[in-house]
Amino acid sequence: MNEFVKEIASAMKESKTKPYDTVAEVLRVDEKTAYVHIDGGADETPAQMAINCKAGDSVKIRVSGGRAWLTGNLTSPPTDDTAAEKVKQSHERFKKGTVKNFGLQNGKIINAAKTATNFIDYIDGVGLIVGDMRGNTLKQNTLLDSNGMAVRNGSNEIVRFGTAPIVITNTDGDKTYEGSGSVMQSDRNIVVSTQQTNPDDIHGGGKAALELYYDKTKDTTGLSLTVKEGSTYSDLYESMGTGIHVDNNHIQIVSNDVECILGKNNILWDANTIGYWMLAEHKFTLNEPISMQPTGAVFVWSHYSNEACDNWWWTTFFVPKQHVAWRPGDGMLMSNPYYGLNKYLYIGDTFIQGTDGNKSNNAQNGIAVNNQGFVLRYVLGV
Repeated sequence: MNEFVKEIASAMKESKTKPYDTVAEVLRVDEKTAYVHIDGGADETPAQMAINCKAGDSVKIRVSGGRAWLTGNLTSPPTDDTAAEKVKQSHERFKKGTVKNFGLQNGKIINAAKTATNFIDYIDGVGLIVGDMRGNTLKQNTLLDSNGMAVRNGSNEIVRFGTAPIVITNTDGDKTYEGSGSVMQSDRNIVVSTQQTNPDDIHGGGKAALELYYDKTKDTTGLSLTVKEGSTYSDLYESMGTGIHVDNNHIQIVSNDVECILGKNNILWDANTIGYWMLAEHKFTLNEPISMQPTGAVFVWSHYSNEACDNWWWTTFFVPKQHVAWRPGDGMLMSNPYYGLNKYLYIGDTFIQGTDGNKSNNAQNGIAVNNQGFVLRYVLGV
C-alpha cells in the first residue's frame, strides 16, 4: 500500500507546469475571494471561492496557470451530495495519475467513496486519508503515509502500524524470525517492544519488551517484562535482562537493585489506645479476613502499667495466612522470655480470642512471667 501511495504522489508531481492540489489555511475572506497561506508560497495568496469558508479553515487549493481556487473545505465541508461528487472526482484524478498497479486497488477505493459522504483524498506531505467526514468534521479515519498506517480520530493517532522490526526467538534466545511489522504471533513468542534499530546510531541500543511465549518441549507458558541492554543496535537477546520472568512453575525477578513497595498495611483490629490482656471474654471480629492479606497478620503488643498502656517494649508476632487456613481457630503461643510475655491466642480467619491464662503471671511450668504487664494493641494485615 505504501508503494501505491508513493505512485500517486509521483504522478501528481511529474511536472511543475501541471496543475496541482495542496492544503492551505484561510487568513481572511473578502466577498468571493479567500486569502490563504500556502506553505512555501507568498504570505497571502488570493484564491477564488468555489465553496464557502471562513478565516482559520483548512482548505484544499487547486493551483494552475498562476491562479488558485478553493476545491474543498477540510474544516467545514459541505453536507449535501456535492461532497460525494468531489470524492468521486478525487478518485478519478487518482486513477488518471497512476495506472500501474491501480487495478488491484480500484474496487476498494470505489467502495470507500460510495460509503463515505465521507472523505478520501491524498494530501501532499501528509498521505492518503480515508475517513468519515459527516457532521462537517473529519472523524475516524485511516492515514497511509511513508511510515506505515495509522488509525486516527481527527488528526490524533489512536494506533499506528509501522515498519519497525520485530524479533521472534526460541526459549534459548535464538532468533527464529526477524522482519518488519509491529506485533506478530507465532507458536513460539509474541514480542511487543520498543528498541533502538538504527545500525548507524552511536548509542549501544537495547529494548524494553513484553514477551509472551509457549515452549512446546517443556510445555510451559511464560511472560517476561524486561529492559535489556545491548552492545550494538541488534544485540537484544544475549541475556535474560532486568525485569520479571514468569512461567508455569516460578516467578523470577532479575535486578541489581530491587525495591518492593507494598503500600499501606491494613489495620485488621485496633484496641484504640486501651489495650487488652486478651482473656477468654475478649473475642474480636477482624476488619478483614486474614486470608485476604498478602502474607498474613502481625500481632502487636506493648507494655502495660498503672492501668494504662505504655508506648514501649513493643513486641510483634507474625502469623502466616497459610497456617490460619490449615488450622483455623487453633491456639498459638506468643512468647518473649526476655520481658516475660507469655500469651496464648485463638486465631481464626475472621476473629481472635484470648484465654484467662493470659492474665496469670505464672506459666504452666511454674516459671514466673509478666503477662499482666503486656496488652494487645493492634493486628495488622501484611
